Parts: sequence; C-alpha cells; structure tokens
Amino acid sequence: MNSLEQQTRNALSKIIDLTDNTAIDRNEDLLKYGLDSLATIKLILQLETEFKIEFTDEELLTENFNTIAKIIDRISNKVA
Repeated sequence: MNSLEQQTRNALSKIIDLTDNTAIDRNEDLLKYGLDSLATIKLILQLETEFKIEFTDEELLTENFNTIAKIIDRISNKVA
C-alpha cells in the first residue's frame, strides 16, 4: 500500500467508524460502511484540507468518491 492510499484510508477513518481500514478492498462500495451523502461531504472537506487540494463543482458527485480507488484517482490527478 502506497502512502497516498494510506493517507486516504486514514482520512476515511476520521469520517466513518472503521476498526480496520486496511480490510476494505480498494473497489468496494463505501456506502456499506456508512459513507452516505453527508459523510461524503465531510470526507471531501477532509481530503481537501489534508492534501491541500480543491475539487471542482463538477467532481463533487457521490459516485466519484464511493470507492477508495476512485478517491485515490481523484487525489492523484490533483497532486500530480
């Protein structure tokens, strides 16, 4: 697991209650772990703060943040 993925998982753990965030598959739907629309907004704010990035309005769709893999893709496009 690379550091970007670990940072993403740590940010996610601050928003939803996870006992072991490494057990979640990168492509698993986070809705089943409690990432609803309100939690998604909190996650986006957390990611923007932690990575010092800003998501565009067009990116702010729940489906862009519903798996760890999609979140990492979004972040890596911003920090690259």
